[in-house]
Formats: sequence, structure tokens, C-alpha cells
Amino acid sequence: MSARRRVPLTVPQHGLWLLHQMAPDSPVLTVGEVLDIQGPVDPDHYRSAMRRLIEEAQTLRIRIGVDGDDVFQHILDADSVPIAYHDFSTAPDPRAAAESHLQTVFNRPIDPTAEPLFTPGLLKLADDHYLSSHRFHHLAIDGWSMGLTARRLAELYTLLVADAPLTPSPFPPLQDLLDEHRAYRDSDAYQQDSDFWRDYLTDVPAAARLTNGLPHLPQRLLRRSTELDPHTTDRLRARAERQGLRRSTIAIAAAAAYVQRMTGAAELVLGLPVAARPNAHIRSVPGVASNVVPLRIAIAPDTAVDTYLQQVGDSIANVLRHQMYRYEDLSRDLNLVGARSELEGPVVNVMNFDYDLRFAAAPATGIYYGVGPTQDLAFQFLDRADGDGWQIELKANDALYTVDELDTHNERLTAFLTALADAPADARLDDLDIMLPAERAALDAWNDTATATPAGTLPDLFAAQVVRTPDAPALVCDGGRFTYAELDARANRLARHLISFGVGPEDFVAVYLPRTADLVIALLAVTKAGAAYVGLDPAYPSERGEFMVADSRPSVVVTASGVLGTLPGGDILRVVVDDPATREAVAALPAHPVADGERTCPLTPARPAYVFYTSGSTGRPKGVVGTHAGMVNRLDCAHREFPWEPGDVGCAKASLAFGESTSEIFGPLLHGAVVVLANEDQVRTGHALAGLIERYGVSRITLVPSLLDTLLEEDLLGPRAGEAMWTSSGEA
Repeated sequence: MSARRRVPLTVPQHGLWLLHQMAPDSPVLTVGEVLDIQGPVDPDHYRSAMRRLIEEAQTLRIRIGVDGDDVFQHILDADSVPIAYHDFSTAPDPRAAAESHLQTVFNRPIDPTAEPLFTPGLLKLADDHYLSSHRFHHLAIDGWSMGLTARRLAELYTLLVADAPLTPSPFPPLQDLLDEHRAYRDSDAYQQDSDFWRDYLTDVPAAARLTNGLPHLPQRLLRRSTELDPHTTDRLRARAERQGLRRSTIAIAAAAAYVQRMTGAAELVLGLPVAARPNAHIRSVPGVASNVVPLRIAIAPDTAVDTYLQQVGDSIANVLRHQMYRYEDLSRDLNLVGARSELEGPVVNVMNFDYDLRFAAAPATGIYYGVGPTQDLAFQFLDRADGDGWQIELKANDALYTVDELDTHNERLTAFLTALADAPADARLDDLDIMLPAERAALDAWNDTATATPAGTLPDLFAAQVVRTPDAPALVCDGGRFTYAELDARANRLARHLISFGVGPEDFVAVYLPRTADLVIALLAVTKAGAAYVGLDPAYPSERGEFMVADSRPSVVVTASGVLGTLPGGDILRVVVDDPATREAVAALPAHPVADGERTCPLTPARPAYVFYTSGSTGRPKGVVGTHAGMVNRLDCAHREFPWEPGDVGCAKASLAFGESTSEIFGPLLHGAVVVLANEDQVRTGHALAGLIERYGVSRITLVPSLLDTLLEEDLLGPRAGEAMWTSSGEA
């Protein structure tokens, strides 16, 4: 064999070469494993076994060559690959010294055109403890081939120690892998797989991720591992066996459910690494054949656990039938060359370290040091056959995740796997808690917002405030000034007038009035009668008013003569507050508070107090009914955070069609403050509103951001505005 035999790259190698060109100084394509050998190792026999392995497996002695646009691989002589030996047995902490060395080795990028793509080494920790380090550039090997070569190394060493004849090489030449890829691309199966993936990825959802950042080829990977206890692992294996599923299905399903619970996505697209070796012959060729295929998993949280696991098993089986279609081809088909990572969320890789490795009498276990680049996050499950629990490793782009985040994900995931292992067959996915005990306790504490709120309805609380401050100013507007006692008396009389028309609890009363004292009196009167008010704004388009009246079907509309001409709703009983006959009838009624005995039925906090309508930006406006209890709770919560103080002056400028109007009016009135009611001109223009604020010393006001910007940019505010508390909210 020529010392520099030239062989084309395989299709997967071309993809990896492109990644290497994108970040040649990054170590993310440095992969490999370390075999932890618990027993004595003879260094000379080890070198001989490793040299024979390098001779047998051509991929262990390749070098990449570039000739113009042509990229290829040289197959070199076995002795071109150095075999290192390091003795750490005399170090104060041999294991730590060896680990430090390995970290340095695996974190150094490999130049595949100038140095070996495989650098093996034997590390001595003690006379009966060694590590066999196998470092590769990903261009030379995939995870499947690591298993092939590790098994053969242990076999060769054992034969050499026993002075037994060496068995023939089990490895076909690298050319067979190339021929298989060419044959597949020339076959009908290639086009059938292409058609499958195009159909499979139609209307694919956006990838769900555990980070807000965008995936990209990293400069460094974070790796954090944890161990699932053997008892839990055995229960998960038993669950898989009971349902006739592969153990890997349980791990993939668990990772998918975890991502779903963390993100709330209804459907996920995960990356699924696959061997992409269609027959036994190709499975015996060391080299690069592995692929990553997208796996779509739709998850309904109320699905029974066993049903969900079966669904995931079926989904995996479906895509595995088409695993030979290359990642690179799919990226091209979807116009995602260089941006394929945008398609999938996290990668889930399940590796079965089920080969029984022995270097003569010394058992060995494998420790993976990376099996491929990760642009976002990879869940790696190592399932050994030694009776130990699963090893779970999270491998992440260090620009997107922190060590603490990965440790917390590992802790949550192991807790979730434990819950999954114990879940009854008919348990729902959303029965499995995704939160850690400390997180659940914190959430419970955050949500423990139970607070005693004032008992009673809006009329009850207003009546109590009237008793406390009867002579204090309550309302200021174009119609004059009213004390709490005066406002209460007028509202009580109008409430009794409404009751005389049969208005009471569970009824709706439309309020269609200009911005005068009658507007505030009417709101108080409607609630005192026990009904809920429907706020209609004369300044709003008539179509909206017509819809609101038709939808809410009020029994009465309270209005004024000045807006009768635009009154929506047709044949509804009208109470025209400034009509002389109405004024005379109202004035003749008692002014003391309305009692339940006067109402059509008792008024309780659970009764409706108001109806507001949404903007209708996503369709037809929708009516929202608010109760007395809800409004009292809201107003009390606001008062606890930002208490109304004696002498405070609140500005009511929001349209009656907006929910904020209720807070602007009832907030001050339930706590002894003054309401200054802005008129139509003051609502519309910044100059007039600024004058109102200055004239009455408004100390509390809520504005949409655009109006606040106008007041500030045009320098309209006077000195008293600086003493006010401003709230800016409510604008999309």
C-alpha cells in the first residue's frame, strides 16, 4: 500500500470539512473517548496493539489534502501516527493531573491538513490504573466507529499479552464506505428519501430552545454531567421492555417532554444523531457515516405517559427508515446551508456503551469526550451494560448557556426521569412535575398572594368613605365641585329612580353621557341600584356603540339631551338625566344610602359591576364582565402598592370604554381623594390637559406613552406636574 494513497472524501466528511473551514481554530470538532482501565497495562504490548489497530483501520491514519478546489484524504502508513505515553503516577493527585492533561489535549484544535487526525496515548495513574486516550478530528471518526476501534484495541492487547495468534482484521477498507454512499445516491431510495423529508418538513414549526440566543458554531463547549441512580435506570429500562420499546426511546421521549414543559411548545423539532449504516458490512467499516435527522414530536400535555412513549417510538421508527439522506442534502433542499441549526432545537443522542472491554484481565469503561459539534445544546445519554445508572451529559455552546444553567437542567431532568420511572401507565404528562422542590417552594411563595381585601361592594365601600369624610371634596369638573356627601346624595336619588324601572342586580345599564358630573353620578347610581354599567363613549364610532348595545342588551340607557342624537341602540328605555321631568322625579327621592330591601334582589360582591369591550383588533370586540369583588380586589391591591393620601388629586381622563376609567374614578373615591374629571377638550389636547393638571394640582395621573411623550417633548407641563405620580401604560 502506498504511503500516501489518495481517496476522495465521503459525503459526511465534506459536511464536516465545511464546518472546519467556518471555524478552523475551534476545538469543537475534536472528539474522542478515554478508556478507564482498572488494572495493570504493559506499555509495550499496548503500543503494539495500538500500532496494529492503526494498520487495520485506515481511517485512523488519514490526513486531509487540498488541491485547488479538490479536497481529499491521504491514507498514510501506520507508523505516521505517534503513540504517546505519560506517567502521572508520581503526581500528588494522579487523577487530577491526568484530567488536566486530557482537558488540554481535547481543547486544542487539530489542523487536519498538517497533523494526524488520530492521536492516541496511554496515561499511567498507578501500577493498576491506566487511561487509554483516543483523540480524533471528527473528519476521521464517528461515535459508532469509536466503539469498533475500542473493542478491537482491547482484543488485540489481550491476544498479545497471552502470546496468542492475532486474528485477522475485522475492518473492510475505507473505500467500501465511499462505494456505499455513491450507490445510495444513485439509487431510487435516495429520491424516495428526498421526497419523504420534503413532505415531513412541510409547515415545520419554529425550533423550541432552552435559550433565547441563536445557535452558531461555538469557540468552546460547556459539558456538565450527572448520573441517574441505577434503581431509577432499571425502572426506566423495565418500562421500555414492557411497552416493547428501545431504551433509547425512553431517553429521547424524556428529553423532548422536558423541553416541551420548559418552553410550552406544542410541537418540537429535535436533532436525532443516527448511525446511517444500512447493513452489517458497512457497520464494520471504521470511518465517518453518522448523520443527524430532524425528529418532529407533537406533545399534548394531557396525553397518558404510555401513549406518549409509544407515539415517540413510532415517530423515531418513521424517520429512521430515511436516515441515509444526508444532513447536508437536507440543508440544501431547505435553503439552510450554513444555517441548518435554525431548523432543529436541542440534539438528543443516546449512546450504548454495551461492549464488555477487557485489557487482558483488566476491565475498562469508556468516557466520551465529545462526539460531534453542538451549536446549541445536546442531551447525551450514556447507557452502559454494567448495571450502573445512565450517565447524562449536557453539551452546550458556551455563548448561549452558563455552567449554572446546565447544572440546573441536569438536576431537573434527573428529577423528571425519576417521576417518569414511577408514573402509572395512565398518568398524564402534565402530572409529572418539572420543577425542583426549591423552585416549587419559591413559586408557591411568589403566588401566595392571598391578602384580606375589604369586604363589600363598590357602593358599600363608597358609603363607608362618605361617613368618614362627608365634607371633603370628592369631584371637580366643569359642572362644579361636589363633596362626598353631595355626590352620595345625588347618586342615591338616581339609583332609586333606576330601581323604579326594575333595574337591579344582574341587569346591564348603558351609560352614554358627556364628561360632566352626571357621568360620575350615573356610574355610582348604577352600581348602587345593583346593576352593572356598560360604558359607551359618545366620541367613539357609532358602529362600535351599536355593536356593544346589541351584544350586551342593556335594560336601560342613562344619557343626556346633548348626545341623544347619536345615541345607539334603538328601542331601549332611556333615562335622560338633564330632562326637567327626570330631574324633578329624581330630586323627590330620598338621599340616604340604598338598602338591599329596596333592590330587586340582594347585591353581593359576586354580582357584575361593569362590562368593558376589547378593542376588536383580532376580530369582533369581546365583552368582559367584571364583578364587584374583582374590582374591589384590584383597587385595594393598587392602594397597598401606591396608597392614596389625604389631599391627593386624581385625574380621570380615560374613556369610559376603557377599563382604566374605573380605576381613575373609583380609586380616589373609595379612599378619600379628589377626582378631577377631564372634559372632552382636555382629553384630546395636550395643552388643555397640562392646564388642568396645573390648575387643580393633579397628583396622580395615568397616560398612554404617546401622550406623555407629547407633553414632555412640547414642554407643556408646569411646575406642579413635577409633584405628581405619573403612570404610563396601556398602549400597544
